[in-house]
Amino acid sequence: MNERMNTLESESAGKQRLTGATESALQTAKDKAQSLGHEGKERALEEIDVRKSGVAEELSRLGQALDSSAREVSRSGDSFIANPLQQVARFCEQASSSLSQKGPRQLFADVENFGRREPALFFGLALAAGFMATRLLRSDPDEVTEDGRKFDQLEGFENPMQRGH
Repeated sequence: MNERMNTLESESAGKQRLTGATESALQTAKDKAQSLGHEGKERALEEIDVRKSGVAEELSRLGQALDSSAREVSRSGDSFIANPLQQVARFCEQASSSLSQKGPRQLFADVENFGRREPALFFGLALAAGFMATRLLRSDPDEVTEDGRKFDQLEGFENPMQRGH
């Protein structure tokens, strides 16, 4: 009987050690996953910070081009088209400035807040951005315009797929 008790105690101790080891391994895995998640998030934020300056520059160029177009249209006397062009140009300039001044965390917070305030508009903009991105990614860089020039030969056009090459 003592032998049976010793066996049961030994099995119980073994189970406790196994349970402790399992819990320890599980905690170690959780800690490692959390650490990897944090590292991945930091890398993503760093990459966003690097790329946001390029996006801000492009937005600024777009704003300047729209403003120039609005002035030309305004000179021809068509304020019906010139006014909205000027508004969009100002929006592009403001967005460019905001991108340049804010860090990735603040930008994410702003987007999140906008999505909460204006969910329908946020969804519509996200959908439009998705369609535009799809068109850009599917476009043929060798595609030719009506006047026979390739898109990447047009003034002010920078193919985002060829950056850094």
